Amino acid sequence: MKLDHECIRDFLLEYEDKGPGHKYETIDNLANYNAYKKYGANQLIYVIDKLIEAGFLEGQVQWDDYQGVATTCSIVAITYSGHELLDTIRDNKVWRKTKEALADFSSTAVSTVGTVAKSYVLAKIAEKTGLKLY
Repeated sequence: MKLDHECIRDFLLEYEDKGPGHKYETIDNLANYNAYKKYGANQLIYVIDKLIEAGFLEGQVQWDDYQGVATTCSIVAITYSGHELLDTIRDNKVWRKTKEALADFSSTAVSTVGTVAKSYVLAKIAEKTGLKLY
């Protein structure tokens, strides 16, 4: 399955927006998310699994290898690295420019998406301030 970057951004924004009372999420609760409705259960849980593996979310996904479906999915919190990623890709202009920069590639790692977005932000700050930030 291909990692959908739009799904990553949409889910992280929505998860963060739900606030402290909704931080612990289970597989049953995911159906309440717009990202679930937009991308489907398999894509969303796959994205969550990869965000956990990459250290952007705290949680766990367990898969039934025979059927290829998640049996459990729990999210505890966004990690510091996850907040950094989200804060970098939150702005719509930054996100649009990041997607444009990555459009020629069939697949890119989540960390690469964050790096491209961060590079764009640093370049804009350097352009406005004259500071050499990279």
